[in-house]
Amino acid sequence: MKNVIPGEVYAIPLFLTDIHPMTRVSLKDLRGDDKKFAYCRIIEDLCSGGILVEVFNKVGTLDISIEEVVESMRLFPPVTITPLGIRKGRWRRIGKQENYNKEQDSMYSDITLVSGAEGHYFLWKGGA
Repeated sequence: MKNVIPGEVYAIPLFLTDIHPMTRVSLKDLRGDDKKFAYCRIIEDLCSGGILVEVFNKVGTLDISIEEVVESMRLFPPVTITPLGIRKGRWRRIGKQENYNKEQDSMYSDITLVSGAEGHYFLWKGGA
């Protein structure tokens, strides 16, 4: 199993829609100027609650700088994801933002999520 670290940036392939999510993907399948990606930054691993990420309003290739990604705006508020895309190699690590601070860089205490199961929902608040 692969552990994620806050501040890591991952490339999310926008072209694997016809491949089953459980299928492992090799790096050679992800290379090429015609292969486009969205990008996310890990905010926090919530363990059994998933991984809290923010997705950026940037599309490009695997050869992109961390700075270019994190300087773009969020596409939407942070969400939790399953680790499957990362663990199966579909989402590729681009690198880690130096000196990442989840409060300063991701406004952690302003993040609110609805979580839980039917009939047992609760609000999750960052930093609370």
